[in-house]
Amino acid sequence: MSVARTPTKNSSKSISPTHYGSDSAIYTLESHEHNIDVNIKKRSKRRLNNPPSTSDLTLADLMVRLDEMNKLQDAKFASLESSMNALSKQNDEIKDTVIHLSAKYDDVLNNLKKLQQENDFFKNRIKTLEGKLEQLEKNARTTTVEIRNVPMSESEDKENLIEFTKKFGTVINVPIQDSEIRDVFRMKLKNKPNGPIIVDFTSSVKREKVIVLSKSTNLELERHELEPPFDLIIWF
Repeated sequence: MSVARTPTKNSSKSISPTHYGSDSAIYTLESHEHNIDVNIKKRSKRRLNNPPSTSDLTLADLMVRLDEMNKLQDAKFASLESSMNALSKQNDEIKDTVIHLSAKYDDVLNNLKKLQQENDFFKNRIKTLEGKLEQLEKNARTTTVEIRNVPMSESEDKENLIEFTKKFGTVINVPIQDSEIRDVFRMKLKNKPNGPIIVDFTSSVKREKVIVLSKSTNLELERHELEPPFDLIIWF
């Protein structure tokens, strides 16, 4: 069973929306078309301060820009080339310095090697000379005797020492001639006023006779409890 409702009194009136505190959000088609036309007109205006786009550049402008870019690149390449040349020159100088130092180092090594060879040569030479000197000393000692405790005379010279040596031979019963004496001298000592007399004979045979008879003479004097006037000391 259907029930028919009676419409209210206000149902026939149109209800319009109410907007508070802002612009009306409801506009007609005419106002919408008007706004679109205004926006199109505003967008079609070109600003004078904006630079021209690429499509607006002429061929002359492009050539100018290319020329500026080429100049900038050339300046950069020139600076880079200058730096590379400076580095190359510096490397060449370093190379020359290293070669020079290497040559100097080789010279130093060669000089050091030569000095080492000379040092070895002189060492061997000194060793040889020392051996010869030692041999000469041994040879000299084979003909040399040393007489001690002999007082020094006021006017003593080589002639006096030769005469003393001859008298010394007479005392020990060994005749000594001038030709048998190679050299005779008195050694000077710091702590003793009377240094020993060194007699160098011309032969070792004469030296041996002097030594043997000198010892026997000293023994004979000791047997008679007499002090010998001197002592005979042999150089070894």
